[in-house]
Amino acid sequence: MSNPGLKRLQIRAAREQDLPDLLTLEQRAFESDQLSRRSFKRFLAGNGSTLIVATHDKVFAGYALVLFRPRCSIARLYSLAVCDHAAGNGIGRALLSAAEAAARKRRCKVMRFAAPAKQPVIAVRCRKFGFAELAGRVGQKPATMQFEKSLYALAGAQA
Repeated sequence: MSNPGLKRLQIRAAREQDLPDLLTLEQRAFESDQLSRRSFKRFLAGNGSTLIVATHDKVFAGYALVLFRPRCSIARLYSLAVCDHAAGNGIGRALLSAAEAAARKRRCKVMRFAAPAKQPVIAVRCRKFGFAELAGRVGQKPATMQFEKSLYALAGAQA
């Protein structure tokens, strides 16, 4: 017998009708460098990106955006955000898993993520999910932390 209070999580490709929810979450989750409606529309239509959303009991709960460059084996996790009402339900982990699967499908070997250095909680979460912090690189903004994760290390798969 199913529990009527059991929360249901669905991960799927973003659609045009998700735009209002995406924009609302973007404004709430990020103080600066917010994506615009135009950017989200471009990511919905573009071949160089994957935009994934999560719904929790059929209510928008978060999104992940992964960027890809042609002929490059590195995927960039550009953004991941979870709504406050859905926090603590494994949605961030589910979105990250879906983002990694999308990168593997495009034959990427590595996923990278950049975060503001002023938010150390992000570093803790990145390490928790298997990302390692990269040493400072030429051209890297001084106020930015860079993280990287092999997409095949745990599975032992060959690309």
